Amino acid sequence: MVPGPGDPDGAARMTLSLGADSICFSISYEAIGAPRVIRINRGIAGEKGPIELTLFPDSDKARADDGTGAEDDGDLGGLGAAKASNPIEACIASADIADPSLIEQLKSSPESFYVEILNDEFPLGAVRGQVSQTDDVPPLDAVGVEQGKNGSDLSL
Repeated sequence: MVPGPGDPDGAARMTLSLGADSICFSISYEAIGAPRVIRINRGIAGEKGPIELTLFPDSDKARADDGTGAEDDGDLGGLGAAKASNPIEACIASADIADPSLIEQLKSSPESFYVEILNDEFPLGAVRGQVSQTDDVPPLDAVGVEQGKNGSDLSL
């Protein structure tokens, strides 16, 4: 079961651009505390799943469990405070992704993944949203996520 209920006032919007050798993202958020962690997990709507890729912060500590099937335990203590701008934008090279097939998996089956934002007030997830193909970009090049209120899932 998905931990919750998340932040009742929180919302976010994210775009992932999936290249041959990188994942780029832009995420903006509102009515939540500053993100401590933003990551992609494997799991369909309503299902909690393993961590696949930490998008923010960009640190070895944050990415230690990526691709290992580790589940979130809510412990953010070891990460320290990260400086979160709004929006947060970055690119991650495929060489820095534990599972080299993740980019292709996101392209072929985006609904099998979700993005979550964790912060100090909601260490198990302030907001969460399913990844989905967007209609306003060429197929298989980008996917979007809109984070639902109350930790609910909301696909584009």
